[in-house]
Amino acid sequence: MLSLLTLPPLPFMVFELLRYKQEDITSDNQLVKQPESLDVIIMDVLPSQINYTFAGKNGYNVGVGDNNTTIVRGGEAPTRISLQGTFGARTIRKGVGYVDGFGRLKNFEKMFRKSQSIDGALANNKPDEFGYIYGINFYDFTHLYWGAANLDTFNINKNAQVNTKVATYTLNLTGIGKLIDSTPRDPMLRNLKYAIKAQEWFEQANKDFEEFKRSSEILSLAEEILADIETVGIILNTIEEMSVEYTSIIDSTTRTISEIINGIPTTSGGAFSFASLLGK
Repeated sequence: MLSLLTLPPLPFMVFELLRYKQEDITSDNQLVKQPESLDVIIMDVLPSQINYTFAGKNGYNVGVGDNNTTIVRGGEAPTRISLQGTFGARTIRKGVGYVDGFGRLKNFEKMFRKSQSIDGALANNKPDEFGYIYGINFYDFTHLYWGAANLDTFNINKNAQVNTKVATYTLNLTGIGKLIDSTPRDPMLRNLKYAIKAQEWFEQANKDFEEFKRSSEILSLAEEILADIETVGIILNTIEEMSVEYTSIIDSTTRTISEIINGIPTTSGGAFSFASLLGK
């Protein structure tokens, strides 16, 4: 689908830690009440590597004979995301305080462990009664991707001799659905959510235009004509490039033959001189 309208990538990546009560979840996993926004971490230093893996939940039935394979579609698999980088070393003002790279690292470690821990979520210390459930909203405005996520692993790699203040990390997370509706406690994230609303409006407008284009014979015909013109242009450019390359080869070959002929010794009458070739 042609994206006529879209936001440009923005240099922001945000993690939001949420907490909601067990009784606020219905039997079909719907929230009847907005969760509490416990913490927001805006990545002051963006990751040096951002990897997205999109895949399908496919199965394969292999029969007898060559190429006798059928695919069983199971829908789209959860999106796998991997981030690598550092939290930097410089001190940055955050609210009324200041935090350096190590402080940002420890803050993220705290968020990760909080999102995974169930000790604080247990009701009356009973393992089968959860008073709270924690969730993560992930916002990647560099790729215009956002949604609920599970933080799978958080690996920290430090060198005690070189760059002792700059630890590297690898974070693996899995996208598990749409954003959990919440009211962020961080004013910056509240403002960035307006960009999400704008992108959703752009995507809906693009879908409406595509639907209108499919139902309009005039626009469909115009699109086919433009595609034909573009195809012919590509073919003509390819032929021109091949012609230039062929001409270059012919010129090079002609010069080589001419040099060889001019280098053969001849007699005064113009005939080949084998005696000269043999050095006699």
